[in-house]
Amino acid sequence: MRMSRVAQVIIAAVLCGAFISAPSIAAPKPAATPKAGAKPAGPKTPKTPKTPKGAATQPTTPAPNPEIAATQSQLDSANQALDALTKKLTDAFHASPDYVAAKKSASDAADAYEAAKDTALAALPAKDPSYKAAVADAAADARKLAILKDTEGASDDISAATTALTDAQAKVASIATPAVDGDAAVTAAKTKLDAALAAVHKKDSDFADSLKQNTDYIAAKKAVDDAQTKLASLK
Repeated sequence: MRMSRVAQVIIAAVLCGAFISAPSIAAPKPAATPKAGAKPAGPKTPKTPKTPKGAATQPTTPAPNPEIAATQSQLDSANQALDALTKKLTDAFHASPDYVAAKKSASDAADAYEAAKDTALAALPAKDPSYKAAVADAAADARKLAILKDTEGASDDISAATTALTDAQAKVASIATPAVDGDAAVTAAKTKLDAALAAVHKKDSDFADSLKQNTDYIAAKKAVDDAQTKLASLK
């Protein structure tokens, strides 16, 4: 069937419009030619992430030194050995007959000194009437204070009675102390006590000096000193 001239014109117009409105495909641009002497671009290095402000940095813990730990253990063992040896030698010294006798003399002298003071104090009221009166006043003040406390007296009264008793006791001591210390028997007993204590102290001092000559003690002490020196050099 032959199309009419009008139909052919319409079809041609439609085809022409479709061709004009179709999007054109652009040809790809050629790659840029690098300039002479320029280094070829390599892969980009990733940036290191920044630490946020205020974030705490973790301290680096140094690796433990095994030699320090070993030397510290050596020092501990040396100290234990020295302590054990010192105790053994000291116990043997304290058990020696000579030292036991010196300690007993000091103990007996202390007992004799206290007994002499008691005797002198018991004889004081007959020798010094003021002392006897002071003792009586102190006893009366003590009874008054006890009654106030038992009857729940006023706090001001109890405070005043307490002060009065303290003053009375101080007066008794002010009379008794010089009188007892000046007693001939007390003075003699004190002299013996001082001599006995000095003898014990001398034996203790001599024993401490003897340790410096004891070969076992010298070796144990040297082991401690050597370990301490080595440990200090490692730190």
